[in-house]
Amino acid sequence: MSDLLNANQIHIMFAGNPLNRMDNYRPDSQLDEKWRSHPDSKIILTWRDKVAITSDYKIKWHSKADLQTYEHEQAVFLGMDQNDTPYYATALVEENDAIKFKDLRSLAFNATAGDEELAMAAQGKSMLDWHRSHAYCGKCGEQSTMRKMGYERKCSACDSSHFPRTDPVVIMLGVHLETDSILVGRPHNLFEGVYTALAGFMEPGESIEEATARELHEEAGVKVTKVHYVASQPWPYPSTLMIGCIAEIESKDLEIDHEELDDARWFSRKEAQEIMDGKKENLMFPPPLAIARQLLEFWLSSKSSI
Repeated sequence: MSDLLNANQIHIMFAGNPLNRMDNYRPDSQLDEKWRSHPDSKIILTWRDKVAITSDYKIKWHSKADLQTYEHEQAVFLGMDQNDTPYYATALVEENDAIKFKDLRSLAFNATAGDEELAMAAQGKSMLDWHRSHAYCGKCGEQSTMRKMGYERKCSACDSSHFPRTDPVVIMLGVHLETDSILVGRPHNLFEGVYTALAGFMEPGESIEEATARELHEEAGVKVTKVHYVASQPWPYPSTLMIGCIAEIESKDLEIDHEELDDARWFSRKEAQEIMDGKKENLMFPPPLAIARQLLEFWLSSKSSI
């Protein structure tokens, strides 16, 4: 399947952020203050896992003047657009019934992959979640403070610096070349009949290929002979990078770890296409916002041999 190495047709939700993140300028506290007071700055407002929206279910951008009405957390810088307008994200301290909020996943269900505003909102949500969970120094336990426009937390007690983290997750379809079929599974938290790509967190000291092989062996008992990277997806729950792969499997024999999975099974290309088309009663694949769905569609559109 040589075209596995050319995934240009994959469109990933929460990717496509157009902002210049201005990394080299973040340590400048005077510039930070200047941008924060910019009259045209645009700010995403969040409440817990939800983002403020307009009446037509679009991301609602607030001005600096708007924020003076609400008690909110310290804003995190997102980046600059091509017109040198600064973008920020912040969270309300208390819920406000006058503002309409919606979960990002719900917005993504009805959005087009590559939606730039959703990508910016995902960046803001991940950053705000990190600050909320890292308010105290992981080394000495004292409270830390935000620096570098939100991209560092500094402990005044022990002088330790802490930086936003992204947790890598491998997510993969197993393929059996001789029978042109794919291996998918159903974790315990999915509805009956929904099958998806298997996934797991990478561990320290692992390559993407090693993590992919390990997870498939642990969860389904199969041996991986080759791994193809396809695409990745930023996933703001709370802040992971889903690394999408397709893995060649030596044998279709399965040993399912039922602590991890409710079920795992092979589908032929014909069966997978019928599920994608809604022609298989009581069988479904994930919605388009998930990279698992994009991997499935990519495999179905690819040639049947590598």
